Amino acid sequence: MTSREEQKVQSMYLIGEVALDLFYDRGFNNTKISDIAAKAGVSVGLISYYFGSKEKLFESIINMSQNTLQTVNDLLVQTGDPLEVIKQGCEALFKRIGEDKRAAKIFLLIYDVNSNPQADRQIRQLIPRIDFFERTAELIQEGQKVGDIREGNPKFLAKLFWTSIFLVIGGVVTGESDDIPPISWFIHILSV
Repeated sequence: MTSREEQKVQSMYLIGEVALDLFYDRGFNNTKISDIAAKAGVSVGLISYYFGSKEKLFESIINMSQNTLQTVNDLLVQTGDPLEVIKQGCEALFKRIGEDKRAAKIFLLIYDVNSNPQADRQIRQLIPRIDFFERTAELIQEGQKVGDIREGNPKFLAKLFWTSIFLVIGGVVTGESDDIPPISWFIHILSV
């Protein structure tokens, strides 16, 4: 790779990092390309040259998380012991977050856009649909039938479970904590 190509890669990475921080802190609609350029120390024209638009920049950031989301989704659609399936999905997510703290921010950003009915429709179409709640509720219902998961509304239990995980991930993002508790803590929310 030539020094010019290396410089381009470094600039694109820096722009992506700054944009992720601003999108996470302010939201997509409240972040301007000029804000990103100023914080990254580059021109608006350079961002437009590399990414084309704010939407394309956002999309490139979201694409960084595709493997993590796909892994968790793939694990959650497996058959088998419901608690074990849920546990494996969480382990995959936490492993990824442990390897790359940006993944935590991206995951929360995607969740926020997915769960926010006010989010820009165009942006909602750029991000993967997270069906963690729905699939987890189905697994909870299966586990309740065999007596492994506590009684209660499966959708409520799924939200309780994932909300506790999102709170921990939020702590990682804000620097409140570098430690992710053992998966067993979260599984105990569901198990009898």
